[in-house]
Amino acid sequence: MPAAKFKKGDLARIMRDPDRRVWYRENDISGVGVYTSSEREEMYRNPYYQGLDDAGETRLVPRTGRWKLDPGDLVTVVRARARPPEGGRFAQGFVLVCSTRHGRELYVREKNLETVQ
Repeated sequence: MPAAKFKKGDLARIMRDPDRRVWYRENDISGVGVYTSSEREEMYRNPYYQGLDDAGETRLVPRTGRWKLDPGDLVTVVRARARPPEGGRFAQGFVLVCSTRHGRELYVREKNLETVQ
């Protein structure tokens, strides 16, 4: 496995993925984060999650969510090689960062980050 180009405590900047081919979603970069227990409790009180879906099963409150990141946002690396909690074994190439804008830890693809000297 190649060595990670990021280290814990490094400052990184969000950048666009040069391989992305769809032009209208070119700047749509998001990070996956885990909801806090207070956020999940608030969702439990939402009437949407207290009902049943079309199959007659209860709706489950999600554990993770997505937060939009813009190119140029600064983040701090918390863990150089990480895997999102619901990513499964195929979710590779993620870095756990602390977003300065959102104030939470997010999992971001390594190819969307560049180091800041």
